[in-house]
Amino acid sequence: RRCRGSGPDRGRRPGRGSGRRRLDRGHPRSGLTGHIVVRTTHGPPSGHRTNWGCAVGHEVSVEREMAAEAEAVWALVSDLTNMGDWSPENDGGSWAGDATGAAVGAVFRGRNHNGRYRWRTNVEVVECEPPNRLVFRLSVGPLGGCDWIYEIQPTATGCMVTESWVDNRTWLLKKIGRLASGVGDRATHNRAGMETTLANLAVAAEAAVAT
Repeated sequence: RRCRGSGPDRGRRPGRGSGRRRLDRGHPRSGLTGHIVVRTTHGPPSGHRTNWGCAVGHEVSVEREMAAEAEAVWALVSDLTNMGDWSPENDGGSWAGDATGAAVGAVFRGRNHNGRYRWRTNVEVVECEPPNRLVFRLSVGPLGGCDWIYEIQPTATGCMVTESWVDNRTWLLKKIGRLASGVGDRATHNRAGMETTLANLAVAAEAAVAT
């Protein structure tokens, strides 16, 4: 394994009062069924209280089954410089300093867009367990931030990929984010973006298997 780490949110499950919604979507090319799961956790997760207000701790997750080996999908997901090929919002970016790939502590400088809005973010890899789990975190000091999580589990026909977004922003960072990105309902916006990201990722991973 190339890298391994741990973070305070690892293993956290939705608590009491959480909502769960499951939808079935057809795979765009392979004919597989993508299982889309949305989870919502109410209340701030441990360790995310700040002087600027409590983070919400809202989690949105999307799952999709892919007809490709976990290692093949990991190679695509962990190369954040190519994230713009899958994500409708990200435009890629570059690793900071001496970092050349995903490893705990590595910082990635990303470029993003939403219509006429353009902004940049720095995220740090906080968990990296090839080929199963990758977590990178956007943190703005006492204003909070968010975690992006990719989990890959082998199945009989390939693997199940779960992308999650955990919202630990304070109310002030939400306001700043809305002004910078033009996105008011970030949870709904990200859910749609994650569905598109996993659909594009599945096409790429399965095309590589076919060749």
